[in-house]
Amino acid sequence: MRRNTSLDRWLAIPKPKPNAPLRLICLPYAGGNANSFVPYSALQELNAEICAVQLPGKGSRLNEAQYQSMDTLVEDLAEVLTPIIDKPYVIWGHSFGSRIGFELIRYFKAHKMPMPIHFIPAASRAPHELNTRDPIHGLSDEGFKIKLKEMGGTPDEIIEHDELMSILLPGLKADFKLAETHKVSAIEQLNIPVTLLGGTSDTIIPPDSLPNWQAHFCGDFELEMIEGDHFFIDKQFESVSKKLVDIIQRVTEKRTGLAQPAI
Repeated sequence: MRRNTSLDRWLAIPKPKPNAPLRLICLPYAGGNANSFVPYSALQELNAEICAVQLPGKGSRLNEAQYQSMDTLVEDLAEVLTPIIDKPYVIWGHSFGSRIGFELIRYFKAHKMPMPIHFIPAASRAPHELNTRDPIHGLSDEGFKIKLKEMGGTPDEIIEHDELMSILLPGLKADFKLAETHKVSAIEQLNIPVTLLGGTSDTIIPPDSLPNWQAHFCGDFELEMIEGDHFFIDKQFESVSKKLVDIIQRVTEKRTGLAQPAI
């Protein structure tokens, strides 16, 4: 059965900026939700409107069934985003969100839809690379929680809250299944400028593997590192903020030929 693809269910726009020169479509990591991006919407100097995607089974949509197919997820999400890609936009994805973003771009290209003017993947292996870590989505609930704790992105008080975890686990496992099994079979270069972000102490996605993303793009490509582990988006707000503001400023200036005032 087709999902409800109404915009207000799928998108959180914490601080509307209708006059901003571009939109920043944000895609969360596996098990994450739109809340990771809310703090960045408060940045006065960020000259973009943050549109954070809320996937089923997460946050305000906790009671909805999770996606079991990347293709179906991308198809539905593309329909959701159609009304907001009527102006220049950038896609920013963290970890699993990077892979969703990459597949969205491929979908937009295949269906001759408006393309992003920039792509910001972060903390993710290249789309053609197999997951080299032992997959955890098929583990028992207890085994999964142990691995989740080792990764360091989920507070201990949540992992140790049995009642809450019984609600969260289906969504977490579904996300990890899609993230761990996703791999493109062929490399198709996309003419999209890219700024790839990585964590200097990321043990989940080793920094030396990040340049492999470049195989998928023929536009400008930059790799920028941020002090921190895999979850630097949540733990290194100031560093990520500086990078993000700088990227959006450069993208805007390149597109318009001059800097735009903050909205």
